[in-house]
Amino acid sequence: MDDAGELLWTADNTMAYETLPLSFTIPANCPPGQHLLRLRAFDIVWSPITSCQNLYLGEVEDFLVTVEENGGYCLPYLSYWTTDGDFIDGFQLGDIANTPTGGSFGPAYSDYRNLSTELERGSATNAYVIAGEYWPDAYAVYIDYNQDGTLDESTELIGSGSSTEGFDWLTYPFTVPMSALLGPTLLRVRCSYGLAGVGPCDDASFGETEDYTVVITTTTGIGDAAAHDWRVIADPLADAARIEGASLDGARYELLDAAGRTVREGRIAATPHRIGMAGLADSAYTIRLTQATGTTAKRFGWVR
Repeated sequence: MDDAGELLWTADNTMAYETLPLSFTIPANCPPGQHLLRLRAFDIVWSPITSCQNLYLGEVEDFLVTVEENGGYCLPYLSYWTTDGDFIDGFQLGDIANTPTGGSFGPAYSDYRNLSTELERGSATNAYVIAGEYWPDAYAVYIDYNQDGTLDESTELIGSGSSTEGFDWLTYPFTVPMSALLGPTLLRVRCSYGLAGVGPCDDASFGETEDYTVVITTTTGIGDAAAHDWRVIADPLADAARIEGASLDGARYELLDAAGRTVREGRIAATPHRIGMAGLADSAYTIRLTQATGTTAKRFGWVR
């Protein structure tokens, strides 16, 4: 806890039992998930000290806090996280093969949205979850098909069940609905203690949450292979992404972040068209174009 920016607040009391207002700002680069907040009291003669420095006098108190993205998906609070072996040891779906990744005392939340796979509307497939060491535990997989930033629609629970042994393989067959919106969206995997499952955002005691990205496509193609008539060029010097191509005038565009949220939108009046990227984080983005002939999309990386 001694890295730059991790000291959030200091104050000196001037009398016994004084109430001190603890006020601080969460750093903009703080990753989403569960974090430890440490409060230390010590004799001022030892100041300054580090978060783990041994002292003769004083007290240390630790608290768990959950940091969410501004406007992002909810994150569950897990009071004992994975301490007793209630974790996700792996997840597989299409091009996503993230295993083995779990362990006791691992993080309560893992952001794997940089890992993605394509799912075609109307297609049937299987999602696989590798359970943790403890059993029985409840597991569930969700996809935000309507891209509304929540996972509470009944159709968005694509599979659930309980492990019957340590490191059990759980198979969840599902079919992507034809009503699913095209483009990248969130997939969430949850583990929770015991047989009773919890919702995608419910707080719990023991368990783990993992997020991934899926890209919903059609047989006519929203993927890169079907879109040869335009391209995206990242232009950090201009702080913009540039769309180039023929016959794009009037096309509607949407700029989607890695979680599938629309962060920019508008219409193309002429090409090349510049989409301002000022204020957006370094990450993977998708530009989705809608024309009379259909919808296509291209992904690109943005690094200043």
